[in-house]
Amino acid sequence: MRPIKLSDKYTIYKGRYGGDYSIEQFLKLVEFNHKNTIHTNNNSAWIEINSPVFDSINNEVKQAIETISGKPFINWAQHHWVYTQRKSFDMEWMHQHIQVHPPGRSKILTDYTFTFYLQTTDEISGDDGKIVFQDEYGTKHKFLPEVGDIFLFDGDIRHTAIPTPKSNKERIVYAGSYCLDIYNQRSYEKNTI
Repeated sequence: MRPIKLSDKYTIYKGRYGGDYSIEQFLKLVEFNHKNTIHTNNNSAWIEINSPVFDSINNEVKQAIETISGKPFINWAQHHWVYTQRKSFDMEWMHQHIQVHPPGRSKILTDYTFTFYLQTTDEISGDDGKIVFQDEYGTKHKFLPEVGDIFLFDGDIRHTAIPTPKSNKERIVYAGSYCLDIYNQRSYEKNTI
């Protein structure tokens, strides 16, 4: 994965999926997952199924994390979900993934979060469809993902997905958060941004 230094504190990583499965195979499993899980909100569905297809990206990301951090996965925690932006959705919010699971499910802290783009749209204007990272100085860094792109970043970096409200094509992202070692978790200072 290619490092992109955003600031003194933050470096993100960008790569392309190099596994053996097609995007169509991912989308077929995403559709099955959506039909067979209870959604916690309109845009995100937790991944409740296991498959060699999902394992291929998870393992690729975990290998990248071990290379970047210099640490192996030992007694780790993980959480995966699919984020979908639909037509007319027009809300964005800067957020972090401090905990591996959504609040109320566990207190385990995230080391890294990733986003893997399964479907994007070209029905955009301006910053539509971009992923935005905000560094410790408040500077925003914008990137327009393509299908197959992977972004890997620290769990505490603020980020958002700029909506594509006029697009007829959904934006679909498979994402996850990881803690490498539950007994030696990183500690986060309160972010003042």
